[in-house]
Amino acid sequence: MVHLIINAALFQLAWFCLVVGEVLIGAICVASMLAHVLWRMKCNFRVLVFLIFVVSVGVIGDTALSILSVYDFNNTEHDLPFTPIWLVLLWLAFALTLNHALDWLVNDLKFSLVLFAVFGPASYWLGSQLNSEALSVSLMYIPLAVLQWGFMAWLIFWLKQQLQLSISDYGDEYEDN
Repeated sequence: MVHLIINAALFQLAWFCLVVGEVLIGAICVASMLAHVLWRMKCNFRVLVFLIFVVSVGVIGDTALSILSVYDFNNTEHDLPFTPIWLVLLWLAFALTLNHALDWLVNDLKFSLVLFAVFGPASYWLGSQLNSEALSVSLMYIPLAVLQWGFMAWLIFWLKQQLQLSISDYGDEYEDN
């Protein structure tokens, strides 16, 4: 149980640091999460495939929503709508919770569809309120973000089933099915 609390606490700290612009501290939190998860898991290859897939789909989705003007990442160094590094790190941090602290959520598709569709876009909106210099969210197009997060819930559920990822009966260790 303590490992789930560590995972959740590091995610919350990483989210806050990355959103307010403390990218170095946020990156240290994400690196700590990654080290902790890699240390605890038994099925390294499948979890790494899962992490790469979730982060990739999340970043592609955010880039698409940026092109559609749902999000504006206020990239000053270039005019391209690429997802900034702090958000890529945030996607990695989020992915690191899905087989750990949020395992209970992503194993119930109906529940996760609703919670992802509500709290995913809400997280972006809250981030834009905390640091409008780095992110702005167009509420007019937020239904597109709701669709993105609903799709992510389904995709994560499906991928976990395909890769047979779960937490053991001890609640804090990866089970190799």
